[in-house]
Amino acid sequence: MGRPFFILLPHGTRMTLRERLQAWRYNYIPDHVIGEILSKRWADNAIPFLALVTVIAVFGTAIPGFFSPFSLLESTRQLGEFAIVVMGLTVVMLAGNAPTGMLRSETDVCVSFWLGAWALA
Repeated sequence: MGRPFFILLPHGTRMTLRERLQAWRYNYIPDHVIGEILSKRWADNAIPFLALVTVIAVFGTAIPGFFSPFSLLESTRQLGEFAIVVMGLTVVMLAGNAPTGMLRSETDVCVSFWLGAWALA
């Protein structure tokens, strides 16, 4: 190893390159700005929305035909099944201490019955 690289400051003291980089970081990269942004009320909604937009943009460019009419049609067909599961899990979360599997299956059966009774399925 060689000798450490020093920077001579105007008042005669020496500062290593590591200390200089650390001082640069604290002077030019404000960590408190990120904390201030995350403490705002609108950040609770903006961050998941930006994550959703990012995921859609990444998959839309990475997968050929992601936005084709057939792909969108298949996605909307699967949305109904996911909606039934989400309703079941919502009931579980609202109930709190109930067994998860039992409530989810009961909700799936009830929603399927209601959709059949309304001739939506």
